[in-house]
Amino acid sequence: MRLEQGVGLPDCDLLAVGTTVDRALRLPRERSLVLPFRLHLVVPVVADSEEMRRRISRKERQRSDRQFRARGWTVETSTSVADFHHFYDAIHLPTMRRRHGRSARSMDEDMARECLLRRGVMLFLREGDRRVAGMLCRYGPGASTLTVRLAGVLDGAEEHYANGALAALYPALIDWAGQHGLRRLDLSGCEPFVSKGIFQFKRKFHPLVELPRTHFRDKRLWLSVRRDTPAVRDFLVANPVIAEDPAAPGRWHALYFHDAERPARRTLPWQCPNVTTARDIDLDSFLSSARRAGTPHELREMR
Repeated sequence: MRLEQGVGLPDCDLLAVGTTVDRALRLPRERSLVLPFRLHLVVPVVADSEEMRRRISRKERQRSDRQFRARGWTVETSTSVADFHHFYDAIHLPTMRRRHGRSARSMDEDMARECLLRRGVMLFLREGDRRVAGMLCRYGPGASTLTVRLAGVLDGAEEHYANGALAALYPALIDWAGQHGLRRLDLSGCEPFVSKGIFQFKRKFHPLVELPRTHFRDKRLWLSVRRDTPAVRDFLVANPVIAEDPAAPGRWHALYFHDAERPARRTLPWQCPNVTTARDIDLDSFLSSARRAGTPHELREMR
């Protein structure tokens, strides 16, 4: 294939290609990374609620407890179609529109009702007589797993984000999962970058990092530097990555780039139960051949 032969690539400084595992491993290795296309963050659940609370970041646990007391929040669950339409129209869609604007997209309402609600449960955070945040979760994959699929705050309003309404539902959901015999809580996915806000928030709940149990499991992201430029270096340093340990499948490590002018961004924590190590990668070594490359045919294929 043209891409695998290193020709026909676009003229750019940094190239990201989503492809299959097999194709990714045939793409050029120089100045390139093969990363998971998506990662899922999965909390192992036990029935002991106090043990589960201890696994949550102490600061996050204390913050949530204070908010529940101060705002009089309560949590309720529902599987009714009427409540689903309220969740979808007043909570989920407005949140997606507020956060993503014209690029907002989500599962179609009818499909969400048939494919998620019929096999799942909704959790609402109630403040007085209002449901100010909600999540729609689906059972599976597997009999003992619950997966977070759709979420949001009432009207997508910034005040509810500022009050921590959506964040407060996560420890409540973990507690609920333990009470109902579930053993895995899939907090859903994110891209393989330590800098992602989703990763930084959800790692507070001590999740395992896993490949998705969907078609994304066999997808990879090939990230290739075409030219060594200050902007490329800025991007790589600002966005450490999570990569699978080639010597130990199922275990992961964090990679932090740096050079003489850009220190590794170690203020971004990476620790998760199966993210076992972090390595610093010197950009001068990683990009040493980028200054002379410039053209696609000079790239070697991965052996």
